[in-house]
Formats: sequence, structure tokens, C-alpha cells
Amino acid sequence: LADVIFIMSLNEKENTIKLISIARDCYAFVPGHTNPMKINAAMTYGGPDLLMSVVQSSLRIEIDEYAFVNFYHMEQIIDTLGGVYVHVSESERSADGGLNAIIRNQNLNLGVDEERHIVQNSGYQRLNGRQAVAYSRIRYVGRGDFQRSERQVEVLESMMTQFMALNLSSKMNVVEIMASHVSTNITRDMIDYYFFSFLASMSVPEFEYLQIPLSGYSNQGMYNDVRQGEWSIRNDWNATIPVVQEYLYGETYPFDPVRQIPNAPVVSADD
Repeated sequence: LADVIFIMSLNEKENTIKLISIARDCYAFVPGHTNPMKINAAMTYGGPDLLMSVVQSSLRIEIDEYAFVNFYHMEQIIDTLGGVYVHVSESERSADGGLNAIIRNQNLNLGVDEERHIVQNSGYQRLNGRQAVAYSRIRYVGRGDFQRSERQVEVLESMMTQFMALNLSSKMNVVEIMASHVSTNITRDMIDYYFFSFLASMSVPEFEYLQIPLSGYSNQGMYNDVRQGEWSIRNDWNATIPVVQEYLYGETYPFDPVRQIPNAPVVSADD
């Protein structure tokens, strides 16, 4: 299952990096299946190519490239950068389902001491790879998946800041190590371009950010129409598409409607 789904758009003319996060519990139609399902399941049924196809068809946009990484390899990438800096609240640190609970579970899965990498204090601090991945996975503290996505952006921004502070030799070493941990269809020439030309052209690299579902564009809860007993997000994709178009391209244009998700709201242009 795809635990985190982001679309990244790089605009060379405006020197911007735009992110769109898609909550993994959003229902979508997946090729080969009659009923809609959580969008993250596309990764299970067909890997990154199928997930990319589902994202494209749900939002009526074109995506050329993908990159995916599992939890363990993401840890290694973050450690290569020397960690990340984030603000950890006390509830994020110590609550059931919080940062330390996720760290302990991951330690058990990897067969290491349960207390290894435990975060001792709240506040602004540097997290290592294991801690940062756990921080990004918190779901049950704060505003659920919405705040979870914000944490993920916070980690990505810190990673970029850490990278930009390195000298050229260190950057080249980091990119080499990153490439060994990520599965992607991006050519090495383009990877080098993104890291050493595009980012270098930005004086202060930062992300613009949009979350899906948009506020007021979905119903969320337990429904018995498709998969009984499963909590899900029923998003109005057709109302979402123009917002995404405006966000990415600065304009809207006609598109073929997406099949309506059962129990999703129908949001009008005036809502």
C-alpha cells in the first residue's frame, strides 16, 4: 500500500515547486476493478505505474515520472542528510499512536531494541531517519491525515534545506546515495538536472502545498455500499479537478468527467 502519495510540479519559468498530497484513504476507481477502493491500494495491485495511472485519471492531469521509496530506505536517505529539523509537540511525542509508539513498533519489526531512537523531549529539534519517518506517519494525533500530510511536507522542506546547505562535493555524494535507495523511472541525467540545476537556480527553495481532499469537497466515514466496515474518504473528483488545474497551471480547461464515487458529495462551482 502507498502510505504517502505526493504530486510534485516543478516550474522552470517561475522557479516554483508545487506539491499536492492525496490522502491515502480517498476512494478512486482502479483499472481492472468494478468498485472504487482506497487509492493507495493501486500500489498493491500494479505498483507505481498503476498508482500513477489512477492519479492521472482521477485528476485529469499528465504525470511523466515517478519515484517511490519504502520506510527503511527513507530512513537511510534522511540519515545521509544528517537528519531533519521539525517541531515535535508533547502529544505528538508521547501519545498512543504518536512518534515514540511508531518508533517502538518499527524497532520490533526490525528486531532491534524497542527503546532505540526514542525521542526524549518535545520542541524544535533534529530527528534522525527512524524518528523522522515515524513523525511523518503519525495519524492519530491532531487533525488526522490532514495534519499528517503537513508533517510530511515539514520533513521534505527540512530535507531540502539540509541538502542546499551542503557543498557541491557533499551534494554529489548525497545524490549518489539517494539514487541507490529510490526506485524511479527518472533518468540519471534528469535527476542531476533537478538537484544541481533547477534547485541551484532558486535563491530560497520552498514548497507551495495543496491537500486533497479539499475542505468541503468530500464525505468521510463508514459506508456499507462498497466495502463494509471500512473507513474511507469519498471525494468529489470532478469539483477538485478545476482547483488542481488552477493551482498547477494558473487556468482551468474542459475535461472528461470522472465517474462519481458512491456517497461522495456533488460540489457545485458556487460552493
